[in-house]
Amino acid sequence: MKKLLSLLLTSALSVTMLAGCGGGGDTTTTETADTGDGKVYNVCNLVNGNLGDKSFFDSAEAGLKELQDAGRITYTTIEMGGTTEDEAKWESYLEEVSASGEYDLIVVGTFQMPEYLKNVSERYPDQKYLIYDDTTYTLPNVVNLSYAQNDLGYMVGAYAAAMTTATDVEKINEDAVIGFVGGVDSPVINDFLYGYILGAQSVNPDIKVDTRYIGNYIDPAKGKELAES
Repeated sequence: MKKLLSLLLTSALSVTMLAGCGGGGDTTTTETADTGDGKVYNVCNLVNGNLGDKSFFDSAEAGLKELQDAGRITYTTIEMGGTTEDEAKWESYLEEVSASGEYDLIVVGTFQMPEYLKNVSERYPDQKYLIYDDTTYTLPNVVNLSYAQNDLGYMVGAYAAAMTTATDVEKINEDAVIGFVGGVDSPVINDFLYGYILGAQSVNPDIKVDTRYIGNYIDPAKGKELAES
């Protein structure tokens, strides 16, 4: 996934864009890179949560780091937080970095950001953006990237169903029942779930899938509690 993001970022950056560097808020800034031809693109990665999710945010960060290591960009990551109080500030963060004119490309992600991105990107038509995990709006200055998350769900579901037959493994349930814990009951998470169910049914058509939702993406303790239940 990080290689795909790197390729799309490279494509987006190949378009003539504004130059600069900077950012605000809680940031992590890499060392300046050199492409060898004198052009170093400056990217802002706006995370509507925090790094460490081992999913979308970490994948995007890994792709950006790969581009930096390859000498294509320098970048700033701003972790905007994932609480309800944080969400109220996401659009203002996006507005601020867009108004600065300091970035060649601004990266955002997840299904929670499209409306904010639409509002801001229309006000800054010369600013280039990339949004991953969404194709809601097609805008001339925005690159959209979506994932086939149901494919991954299918593989994990098939593996989970196969494990129900390995009763010699400690704590394996003898019944043909597996679980799925999702962050929020949303189209993206349910796309994972759809693949998971089909993958499990490919191994055992009669398998049961116990599905639970945490209600947010920032409570791993609740996820553990639901998984153990």
